[in-house]
Amino acid sequence: MQVLEGPEQAVLRLYVRILDDPRHTGGQIIHITPANEQIFQRWSMAIIKSDPLDFQHVAELRAHRLEAVNAKAFTAVMRAFTKTLAEE
Repeated sequence: MQVLEGPEQAVLRLYVRILDDPRHTGGQIIHITPANEQIFQRWSMAIIKSDPLDFQHVAELRAHRLEAVNAKAFTAVMRAFTKTLAEE
């Protein structure tokens, strides 16, 4: 799982490059929304042993991916998710 943050056009260009990279397969967007701040700026790549969709926070975002989500609400969900990741 990757979380891409930054200006919309830069994130979209990066996502297209990821899709074109043969090392990445089965890419799917779980959720796109504006955020009022960067959440993962101090994180780097890491391995998690669980399926990302098993995380409650990610599953909730995926379930509501066709709805508009308030930036503050999204940021709160992602902060809770980062706490979960740090504990795993």
